[in-house]
Amino acid sequence: CLPEAVPFDQAKGVSFRRDGAAGILSVRASFDDGASEYEHQLVCGEQVKDGKTIALPVRRIVCLSSTHIGYLGELDALDRLVGVSKRVHVANKQVLGRIDRGEIAQVGDGSPIDNEKLLACQPDLVVTFGVSEKDVEPFEAVRRAGIPVLV
Repeated sequence: CLPEAVPFDQAKGVSFRRDGAAGILSVRASFDDGASEYEHQLVCGEQVKDGKTIALPVRRIVCLSSTHIGYLGELDALDRLVGVSKRVHVANKQVLGRIDRGEIAQVGDGSPIDNEKLLACQPDLVVTFGVSEKDVEPFEAVRRAGIPVLV
């Protein structure tokens, strides 16, 4: 399920490499000129609840950045979205309808995130953004619960 290589022609600070049967996705933070790097192990099929490993395929996603909702739309993966920050940040009509029908939870934005609502979504992955190291800190509780957080 994992490719040998992934070219990132446009994205800056993102790389992928194979490590045996797993893949390693590295993302450098833009908020500190790339000094912080977040690595995520990607594995096929097996659920590992260590808060760092992303099991593929990802079936349930909480997306805390409206930008990433657009990416899910481009990947035809909006059906995997189970949580967002707040409705007011969402422009996609399909997602708005699912929020209104209670199919997608609103888990809050900024600090603090409502961890109870987020965990109730039972996500395989939380996708967020960071503009400073303090933006990443609130997600340590989510990682301790075994859910990987992609910054």
